[in-house]
Amino acid sequence: ACTDVTVTSPLDHRLQGCTVRERAVLLALALAGTSLPMRVIHRAIEHATTAQVTDALSVLEAKGLVMSHGDSWQPSHDLILERMIALSTAAEQEATHAGLAEAMLAAGQSTGQIAATRHFLSARLEARAARAFTHIVGRARRSGDPRHARDLAADVVGARVGSRDVDVLVRAVPWWQRSARTVRH
Repeated sequence: ACTDVTVTSPLDHRLQGCTVRERAVLLALALAGTSLPMRVIHRAIEHATTAQVTDALSVLEAKGLVMSHGDSWQPSHDLILERMIALSTAAEQEATHAGLAEAMLAAGQSTGQIAATRHFLSARLEARAARAFTHIVGRARRSGDPRHARDLAADVVGARVGSRDVDVLVRAVPWWQRSARTVRH
């Protein structure tokens, strides 16, 4: 009864009426901020089989909360993302960010490494973020990218050079690899 009194939005009622697994899928999609392929969603949701995630997505689609584009899924409206994030706890968000980061790394794409670094930082897993970032810097050096690691980190996290997240990432990169001009002897 208390929940019904405090929840005034019909959308909030619909979101809170979802099962735990459906809410986990919705939160993963909300925190990703973009459409996700089924394999990434499945890997991001702890203790769920592919069939369980597929069932949750089917139910959410029937409720009008998500939509598919081929093998990718996304919330059907930005308001759903906002409300799902607002209705979740900080611990749920951190766990979901961690799951998304691992799933994106497993996907093996360079854009996945960038997103994984951001998700690790959001999950407060700085050591994992730093390891992912060192791979990004290594790939940049191999491709001839001359930018300093500070600039790469700022691009990855979307923060200004000198921010705490940028500093955490740059400190993890060996000094000789921070700049394309530095030569290791």
